[in-house]
Amino acid sequence: MNTEWSGHHRDKDQLRAEIWSSLKQNNASIRDPFGHIPNFFGSEMAAKQLTNLPIWQQAKTIFSPDFILRQKIIYSDRTNFYSFNHNRF
Repeated sequence: MNTEWSGHHRDKDQLRAEIWSSLKQNNASIRDPFGHIPNFFGSEMAAKQLTNLPIWQQAKTIFSPDFILRQKIIYSDRTNFYSFNHNRF
């Protein structure tokens, strides 16, 4: 599947396709996972577990396009760094 991210890095393209396929095959995503950062069942629990890791607790700046993690970053006085699609504006 070609997306706006396709063609820049072959290994990442392959990894995205594998993850999207696995999410779809296992009915783990809330909607069709292909072509975007998918929301998945259990994402809130995954975010909670991530915030308990030492690397999270030590970080001052975090890259996260995920909505749930962005909320946790804001409420923990950390800097959130994320990219967005300029074509949408």
